[in-house]
Amino acid sequence: MAAWWATRRRSAPAPSSAPRVTDSLRTSRGKSHPIPQTGNVVLGDRVRVGANCCIDRAAYRTTRIGAGTKLDNLCHIAHNVQIGEDCLLTSMFCVAGSTTIGNRVIASGQTGVLDHVKICDDVVLVHRAGVTGDIDQPGTYAGLPVQPLKDYLRNTAVVRLLGELRQRLLALERAQGGAS
Repeated sequence: MAAWWATRRRSAPAPSSAPRVTDSLRTSRGKSHPIPQTGNVVLGDRVRVGANCCIDRAAYRTTRIGAGTKLDNLCHIAHNVQIGEDCLLTSMFCVAGSTTIGNRVIASGQTGVLDHVKICDDVVLVHRAGVTGDIDQPGTYAGLPVQPLKDYLRNTAVVRLLGELRQRLLALERAQGGAS
């Protein structure tokens, strides 16, 4: 007799005990070969997961979300990610695989974190932060790539003036006889 899900429509999901295949290995010839995701997901006590969040099963070990962590709607947690306790991750937070996020991390909307990154405890990520490397000092970070908030605000203010600064520089060069 066929399994119960085999009698369902094709769009019906397989039972949760079936290994999911979400990642694949691409060969030098461009062929993709599936890698079964046979690990698990562990949610700590008091974890809240908002609507339409995706938490990927680990490839071989565990994807873990620590106690007291809150995920807003539309967050994506990739395979093998370790998230600490009491984190607040707002809408459209996306973290790539095998990343470690410390305790009490706060991430504002549309924050992205690359794979294999480590973020220490007590970090705040704002203004659509794009984390491309490890953060090993507590504090507030913003921008892409992330930088301390004070630097980000200073750099953002200067960017607004770049057109004017360029014109002033060209005028100075002309006044000095066209030095380049």
